Amino acid sequence: IESNKKIDFNIISKYLADEITYYVGAIDFGKAGIWFLKDKFDYDNQVLIIRTNVKYKDKLLASLSLVRKIGDINVNIKTIRVSGTIKGVLK
Repeated sequence: IESNKKIDFNIISKYLADEITYYVGAIDFGKAGIWFLKDKFDYDNQVLIIRTNVKYKDKLLASLSLVRKIGDINVNIKTIRVSGTIKGVLK
């Protein structure tokens, strides 16, 4: 997440959950099994790992690309890596 301020994990996860739900819908959000991994969050670099069902990967990526603000902070969300496992993402 690129921004001019550091953002706390709880704020990021709450806001992104709301935005993703808005774009993909509540039913697909539940079916996608979206999880924001708090223990893998890097506050200094603002790097977040999101876990989801592979069938909903494209919907998740599309909805993340549409997010421009978290609260009153302008952000740019970039996808660094997509993998079938969390271990693969961490490489």
